[in-house]
Amino acid sequence: MLILTRRPGETLIIETPDGELITVTVLEVKGNQVRIGTDAPADIAIVREELLEKLPAESLRLTKQH
Repeated sequence: MLILTRRPGETLIIETPDGELITVTVLEVKGNQVRIGTDAPADIAIVREELLEKLPAESLRLTKQH
């Protein structure tokens, strides 16, 4: 696991094996909550971990197609 320190307004960029870019930006920090924004190509699904377990695999594949 890579651990980074970021401040509000700072961004990290993830490059997929296909060369597509995913950006994750820290928007706000309030107490123990961090608001982040993500920007990714439409074929990449971004799902909160606690929801991933509830989604059937087929649903996740459909999400990536939109």
